[in-house]
Amino acid sequence: MADRVTRGELGGIEALVIVLDDQSAADRRDLTASEREVLELALRGAKNQEIAAARGRSPSTIANQLNAIYRKLGVASRREAAALLGRT
Repeated sequence: MADRVTRGELGGIEALVIVLDDQSAADRRDLTASEREVLELALRGAKNQEIAAARGRSPSTIANQLNAIYRKLGVASRREAAALLGRT
């Protein structure tokens, strides 16, 4: 099954719903479901502000989550994460 993004409702608010391939490289790196969702949005080109709005969080929370993701993946940027996960 391939990863996909669809629109849905989350707590009465329209949101992006992400269905991840449970065999993805991100799953094998011990990322939480929330981290996988943030990473997926980032790799699809969403800015921190856009991810924050979609998830009902602050941009600084998203930045912190991305930094935690990068540490877990052993990378320093979205570009490096994309390359690691074969998304270049």
